[in-house]
Amino acid sequence: MNKKIISTALALGIFGLTACGGAPSEYKNIAPALDSESTIEVEIIPTALDDYNEYVTDPSTIPVSFAIGDRGYHGFGKDFDLYRRVRHEKYNGKIEDTLYFKHDSGLDITVYLAAYPSCNAYEWTVYFENNTSRNSEVLRDIAVVETKFDGDSPRLKGIYGDVSGNYASYDFDLTEENVTFSSTSGRPTDGVFPYYNLELDDGGYMMAVGWPGTWQADFVYADGVTSYKAQSDTGFESYLKPGETVRTALAAFVRYDERDEDKATNAWRKWYIEYNMPTERDGSTLKPIKTLATFNDYSVAGNIGHDISVYETTESMITGLNNAYSQGVEFDYFWVDAGWYTNVDGSSILSHSNWRTIGTWELDPAKFPNTLSPVDDLLESHGDKFLLWFEPEWNLLHNNVLFEQKTGFKTEWFLSGGGSSSIQLLNLANDDCYDWLMNRLCGVIRQNGVEYFRDDFNNDPAPAWAYNDFLQGKNRKGITENLYVQNHLRMWRELKETFPELLIDSCSSGGRRNDLETMRLAVPLHRTDMDYNSPNMRLSMSSNLFKWLPYFGSPAFLSNNPDTVSEYLMRAAYSCDIKLTFAWSSMSAQAYKVLHKCLAEYDIVKTYLYSDYYNLLPPVSVEESDAWSGWEFYDTECESGIVQIFRRNGSTESSKTVKIKGVDAVAMYELYDFDTNTTTVVSGEELISGITVELEREGSALYKITKKS
Repeated sequence: MNKKIISTALALGIFGLTACGGAPSEYKNIAPALDSESTIEVEIIPTALDDYNEYVTDPSTIPVSFAIGDRGYHGFGKDFDLYRRVRHEKYNGKIEDTLYFKHDSGLDITVYLAAYPSCNAYEWTVYFENNTSRNSEVLRDIAVVETKFDGDSPRLKGIYGDVSGNYASYDFDLTEENVTFSSTSGRPTDGVFPYYNLELDDGGYMMAVGWPGTWQADFVYADGVTSYKAQSDTGFESYLKPGETVRTALAAFVRYDERDEDKATNAWRKWYIEYNMPTERDGSTLKPIKTLATFNDYSVAGNIGHDISVYETTESMITGLNNAYSQGVEFDYFWVDAGWYTNVDGSSILSHSNWRTIGTWELDPAKFPNTLSPVDDLLESHGDKFLLWFEPEWNLLHNNVLFEQKTGFKTEWFLSGGGSSSIQLLNLANDDCYDWLMNRLCGVIRQNGVEYFRDDFNNDPAPAWAYNDFLQGKNRKGITENLYVQNHLRMWRELKETFPELLIDSCSSGGRRNDLETMRLAVPLHRTDMDYNSPNMRLSMSSNLFKWLPYFGSPAFLSNNPDTVSEYLMRAAYSCDIKLTFAWSSMSAQAYKVLHKCLAEYDIVKTYLYSDYYNLLPPVSVEESDAWSGWEFYDTECESGIVQIFRRNGSTESSKTVKIKGVDAVAMYELYDFDTNTTTVVSGEELISGITVELEREGSALYKITKKS
């Protein structure tokens, strides 16, 4: 914190204080007024708006670095003509500033900045455009952030990404080691996670880099200063052709003024929920949902995989849905996954082994002779909606002349050097290819009443991007990725504009493309491919992911045992999408009884999922069986919350004392136990000291805490 000594008279003049007035909340500990010659000590707490206003009023301070030709820049100073400035103040408190520059090389640069005063947050993105008739000088060494933070005892906290990272937590002491994270596959949350908590002195920053491609972030500490540098489209070094535009990642910051990980987490969650997540059509906060799938493949193949609709037909779907409806199962979206389309020759996909013969995006008429309309009609009669799987960026290597003649597809739209002998990556950097794909996708959505667009991506695109840069010749490094990513994001925006009620699920072999820019258009209903049969992994992932991505989905089943409904697994899946994936026709009456009990619980728990979040027990590895897990959601407005505790299958501890957070020590609370259906009155001090929970192995506890009036 910074403290300044100023005169009493000056203090009154700055803050507008009167004898019965008070200072704004960001200024604390103002001593009582003395005489005009006295001084007082004012503790000034810098805010994100201070940073932001400096950037807007003096663009040379914007911490973006790059080179144009042989000239390197940090900020937008002497060689940049600021010819236009536009400000918008939004109804929700957001402030937007757009700065337009001309550089003497001929490049136009646009900087989009936004501030969120109520959340102590700000962000920016930079665009470079060549509006001349000649190729530009080479643009290179772009860092969307290159800045320094003053402060001692810096620690970097966060989590890793999906798959090899398994959303495990980390905590680095930057005085002991420098830290670099990089994503080289082209899928931004594949093993790494571009979201960070940098603690400094008595506060810090929650930060994110939003770019669904390659990126790198470096943290270096020396002599009381932490340097932070973040790059997207790593290694970009390219001239721009006439009419071309490239952009940086989104760089975002949430500033906090107390070194408390829980408070930092909830400052981030508040900003994320209020200003980043997709919304319902009316602008309201996105609702938590229950998704349901039927599984004809279980009876055919003997297992449930993620390729869940290969064996489905209109008849099997309607049968499965009616089985669930007859048992009173309530849900929001019916989930149809891979396998609903035809092969390129029009034949049906008949096994799990060739579900990836994708690209036609034509509904299989043998399986669905009347399209999916009968299924959609059944759903609508029950007030439910329809989710359909796509993988738009992959396509068959079409050598079928009739297909090309029929659809207008061109094999030149494939990216060389990516994919396999049978499947290739489409070149979304090509606008003609983009238009063809959008027409195909929109046709399927219209024809079948799709209301949730599940976008999967089972490919590491970086090698193909790099190879196609090479094919373009010297000084074109990174251009394919940049144009591709822009059109990928454009596709999602235009789908949502074309179908205003459409929601998008971001899937990429699980959760490998969930950067902040992506999360503004979609949510990860399927956060990983890794936890189908691992309850321990499921618990570890949830406990960490709740900190950063408040909205995600979790399965409530084990794929190797879809007839069984487990209270333990159901409770582990209480997230913003609980996925009900069971063999509806063969489940026992007892299984349905457990299911209904848990769904009734979930309808209560889901009302707290946007509240303050606390991880109540130390983080443990994804497969660590000898452990307990526990978390809490607490709503400070209604002064109530939910606590969930789990004893893993290998734990030798039969009980655990768990300290509750967010409550008032001097208040009294009702503690309701969902398992015993009993309520105990306890003091806040007792809750803070800890409640002792006894559980069997693979047992769980669920409590509701309510402050007594």
